[in-house]
Order: sequence, then structure tokens, then C-alpha cells
Amino acid sequence: MTTTNEYPRYVRLRRWMAYHGITDRDLGEKLGDISAQAVNKMLKNDTMPVIHHEKCIRLGFPQDILPQPYNMPRGRVRPTPVFPGLQQAGQEA
Repeated sequence: MTTTNEYPRYVRLRRWMAYHGITDRDLGEKLGDISAQAVNKMLKNDTMPVIHHEKCIRLGFPQDILPQPYNMPRGRVRPTPVFPGLQQAGQEA
């Protein structure tokens, strides 16, 4: 099956998966016990974790229909503490 660029990436991806009989659950198992819901969400996004992108390429997915590989930081960003006593003294910890 060939993919054409006249449809959005996600539609082309879903058509490709349906043609090959691949479900979200099947893909989740191959990616490392990821739930079907998490796979669905990941494939809808514009980016996906690099490790999952690489596995999908090895599984035979065309690169042009996958989300872009990108490693997003996990969890919340921890703020840098500001110690007023050290700022006044011009010291750093």
C-alpha cells in the first residue's frame, strides 16, 4: 500500500495500520507494554519519544506518517532555589 500526501498524516497512518491489520493494542505490546490509549494519544501528537519512533521504523512503519521523534522532559520542571542570604553576600552554593 502506498501513502499519498493528500490526507493528513494521522489519517494516512491509520489507513496504513488498518491495511496491515495493526491495532493500537498490537503496537503497544511491541513498544513495551504500552496501553492502547497511550498509543492512540502518542500517534495523534506531532511528536513522539525517540525510542518509540525508532522501534516503529524497525517494525516497518513509513517514516513520513509517524510523528516527529522528540524526547520531551518528563515530570514538572523543578525551580531553582533562591537563597536570599547567599544573594546578599554575593555567594553561590
